[in-house]
Amino acid sequence: MLCMLDAGHAYYFLEDVYPRMAHGRRPLKTPGFVKALFPADQIQSSRPTAAPAPAAAPAAAPQFPAPGVVPPPVGMIKT
Repeated sequence: MLCMLDAGHAYYFLEDVYPRMAHGRRPLKTPGFVKALFPADQIQSSRPTAAPAPAAAPAAAPQFPAPGVVPPPVGMIKT
């Protein structure tokens, strides 16, 4: 378990932190055989694009008492 935690931290450091410190140099690169399996220029969608859904009406803002006004608890008022 700790080995996976260490590996995750090392990956995060080498992918996100180190490139910022080293002016963009990235020590981890995607292997060529992985790039060959997933060519970037041949990505296709199997579903047609649908029209965007209509925007929903904005929800009503919750009603709060005025600042400094605290309503009494329900059931605690004696008349």
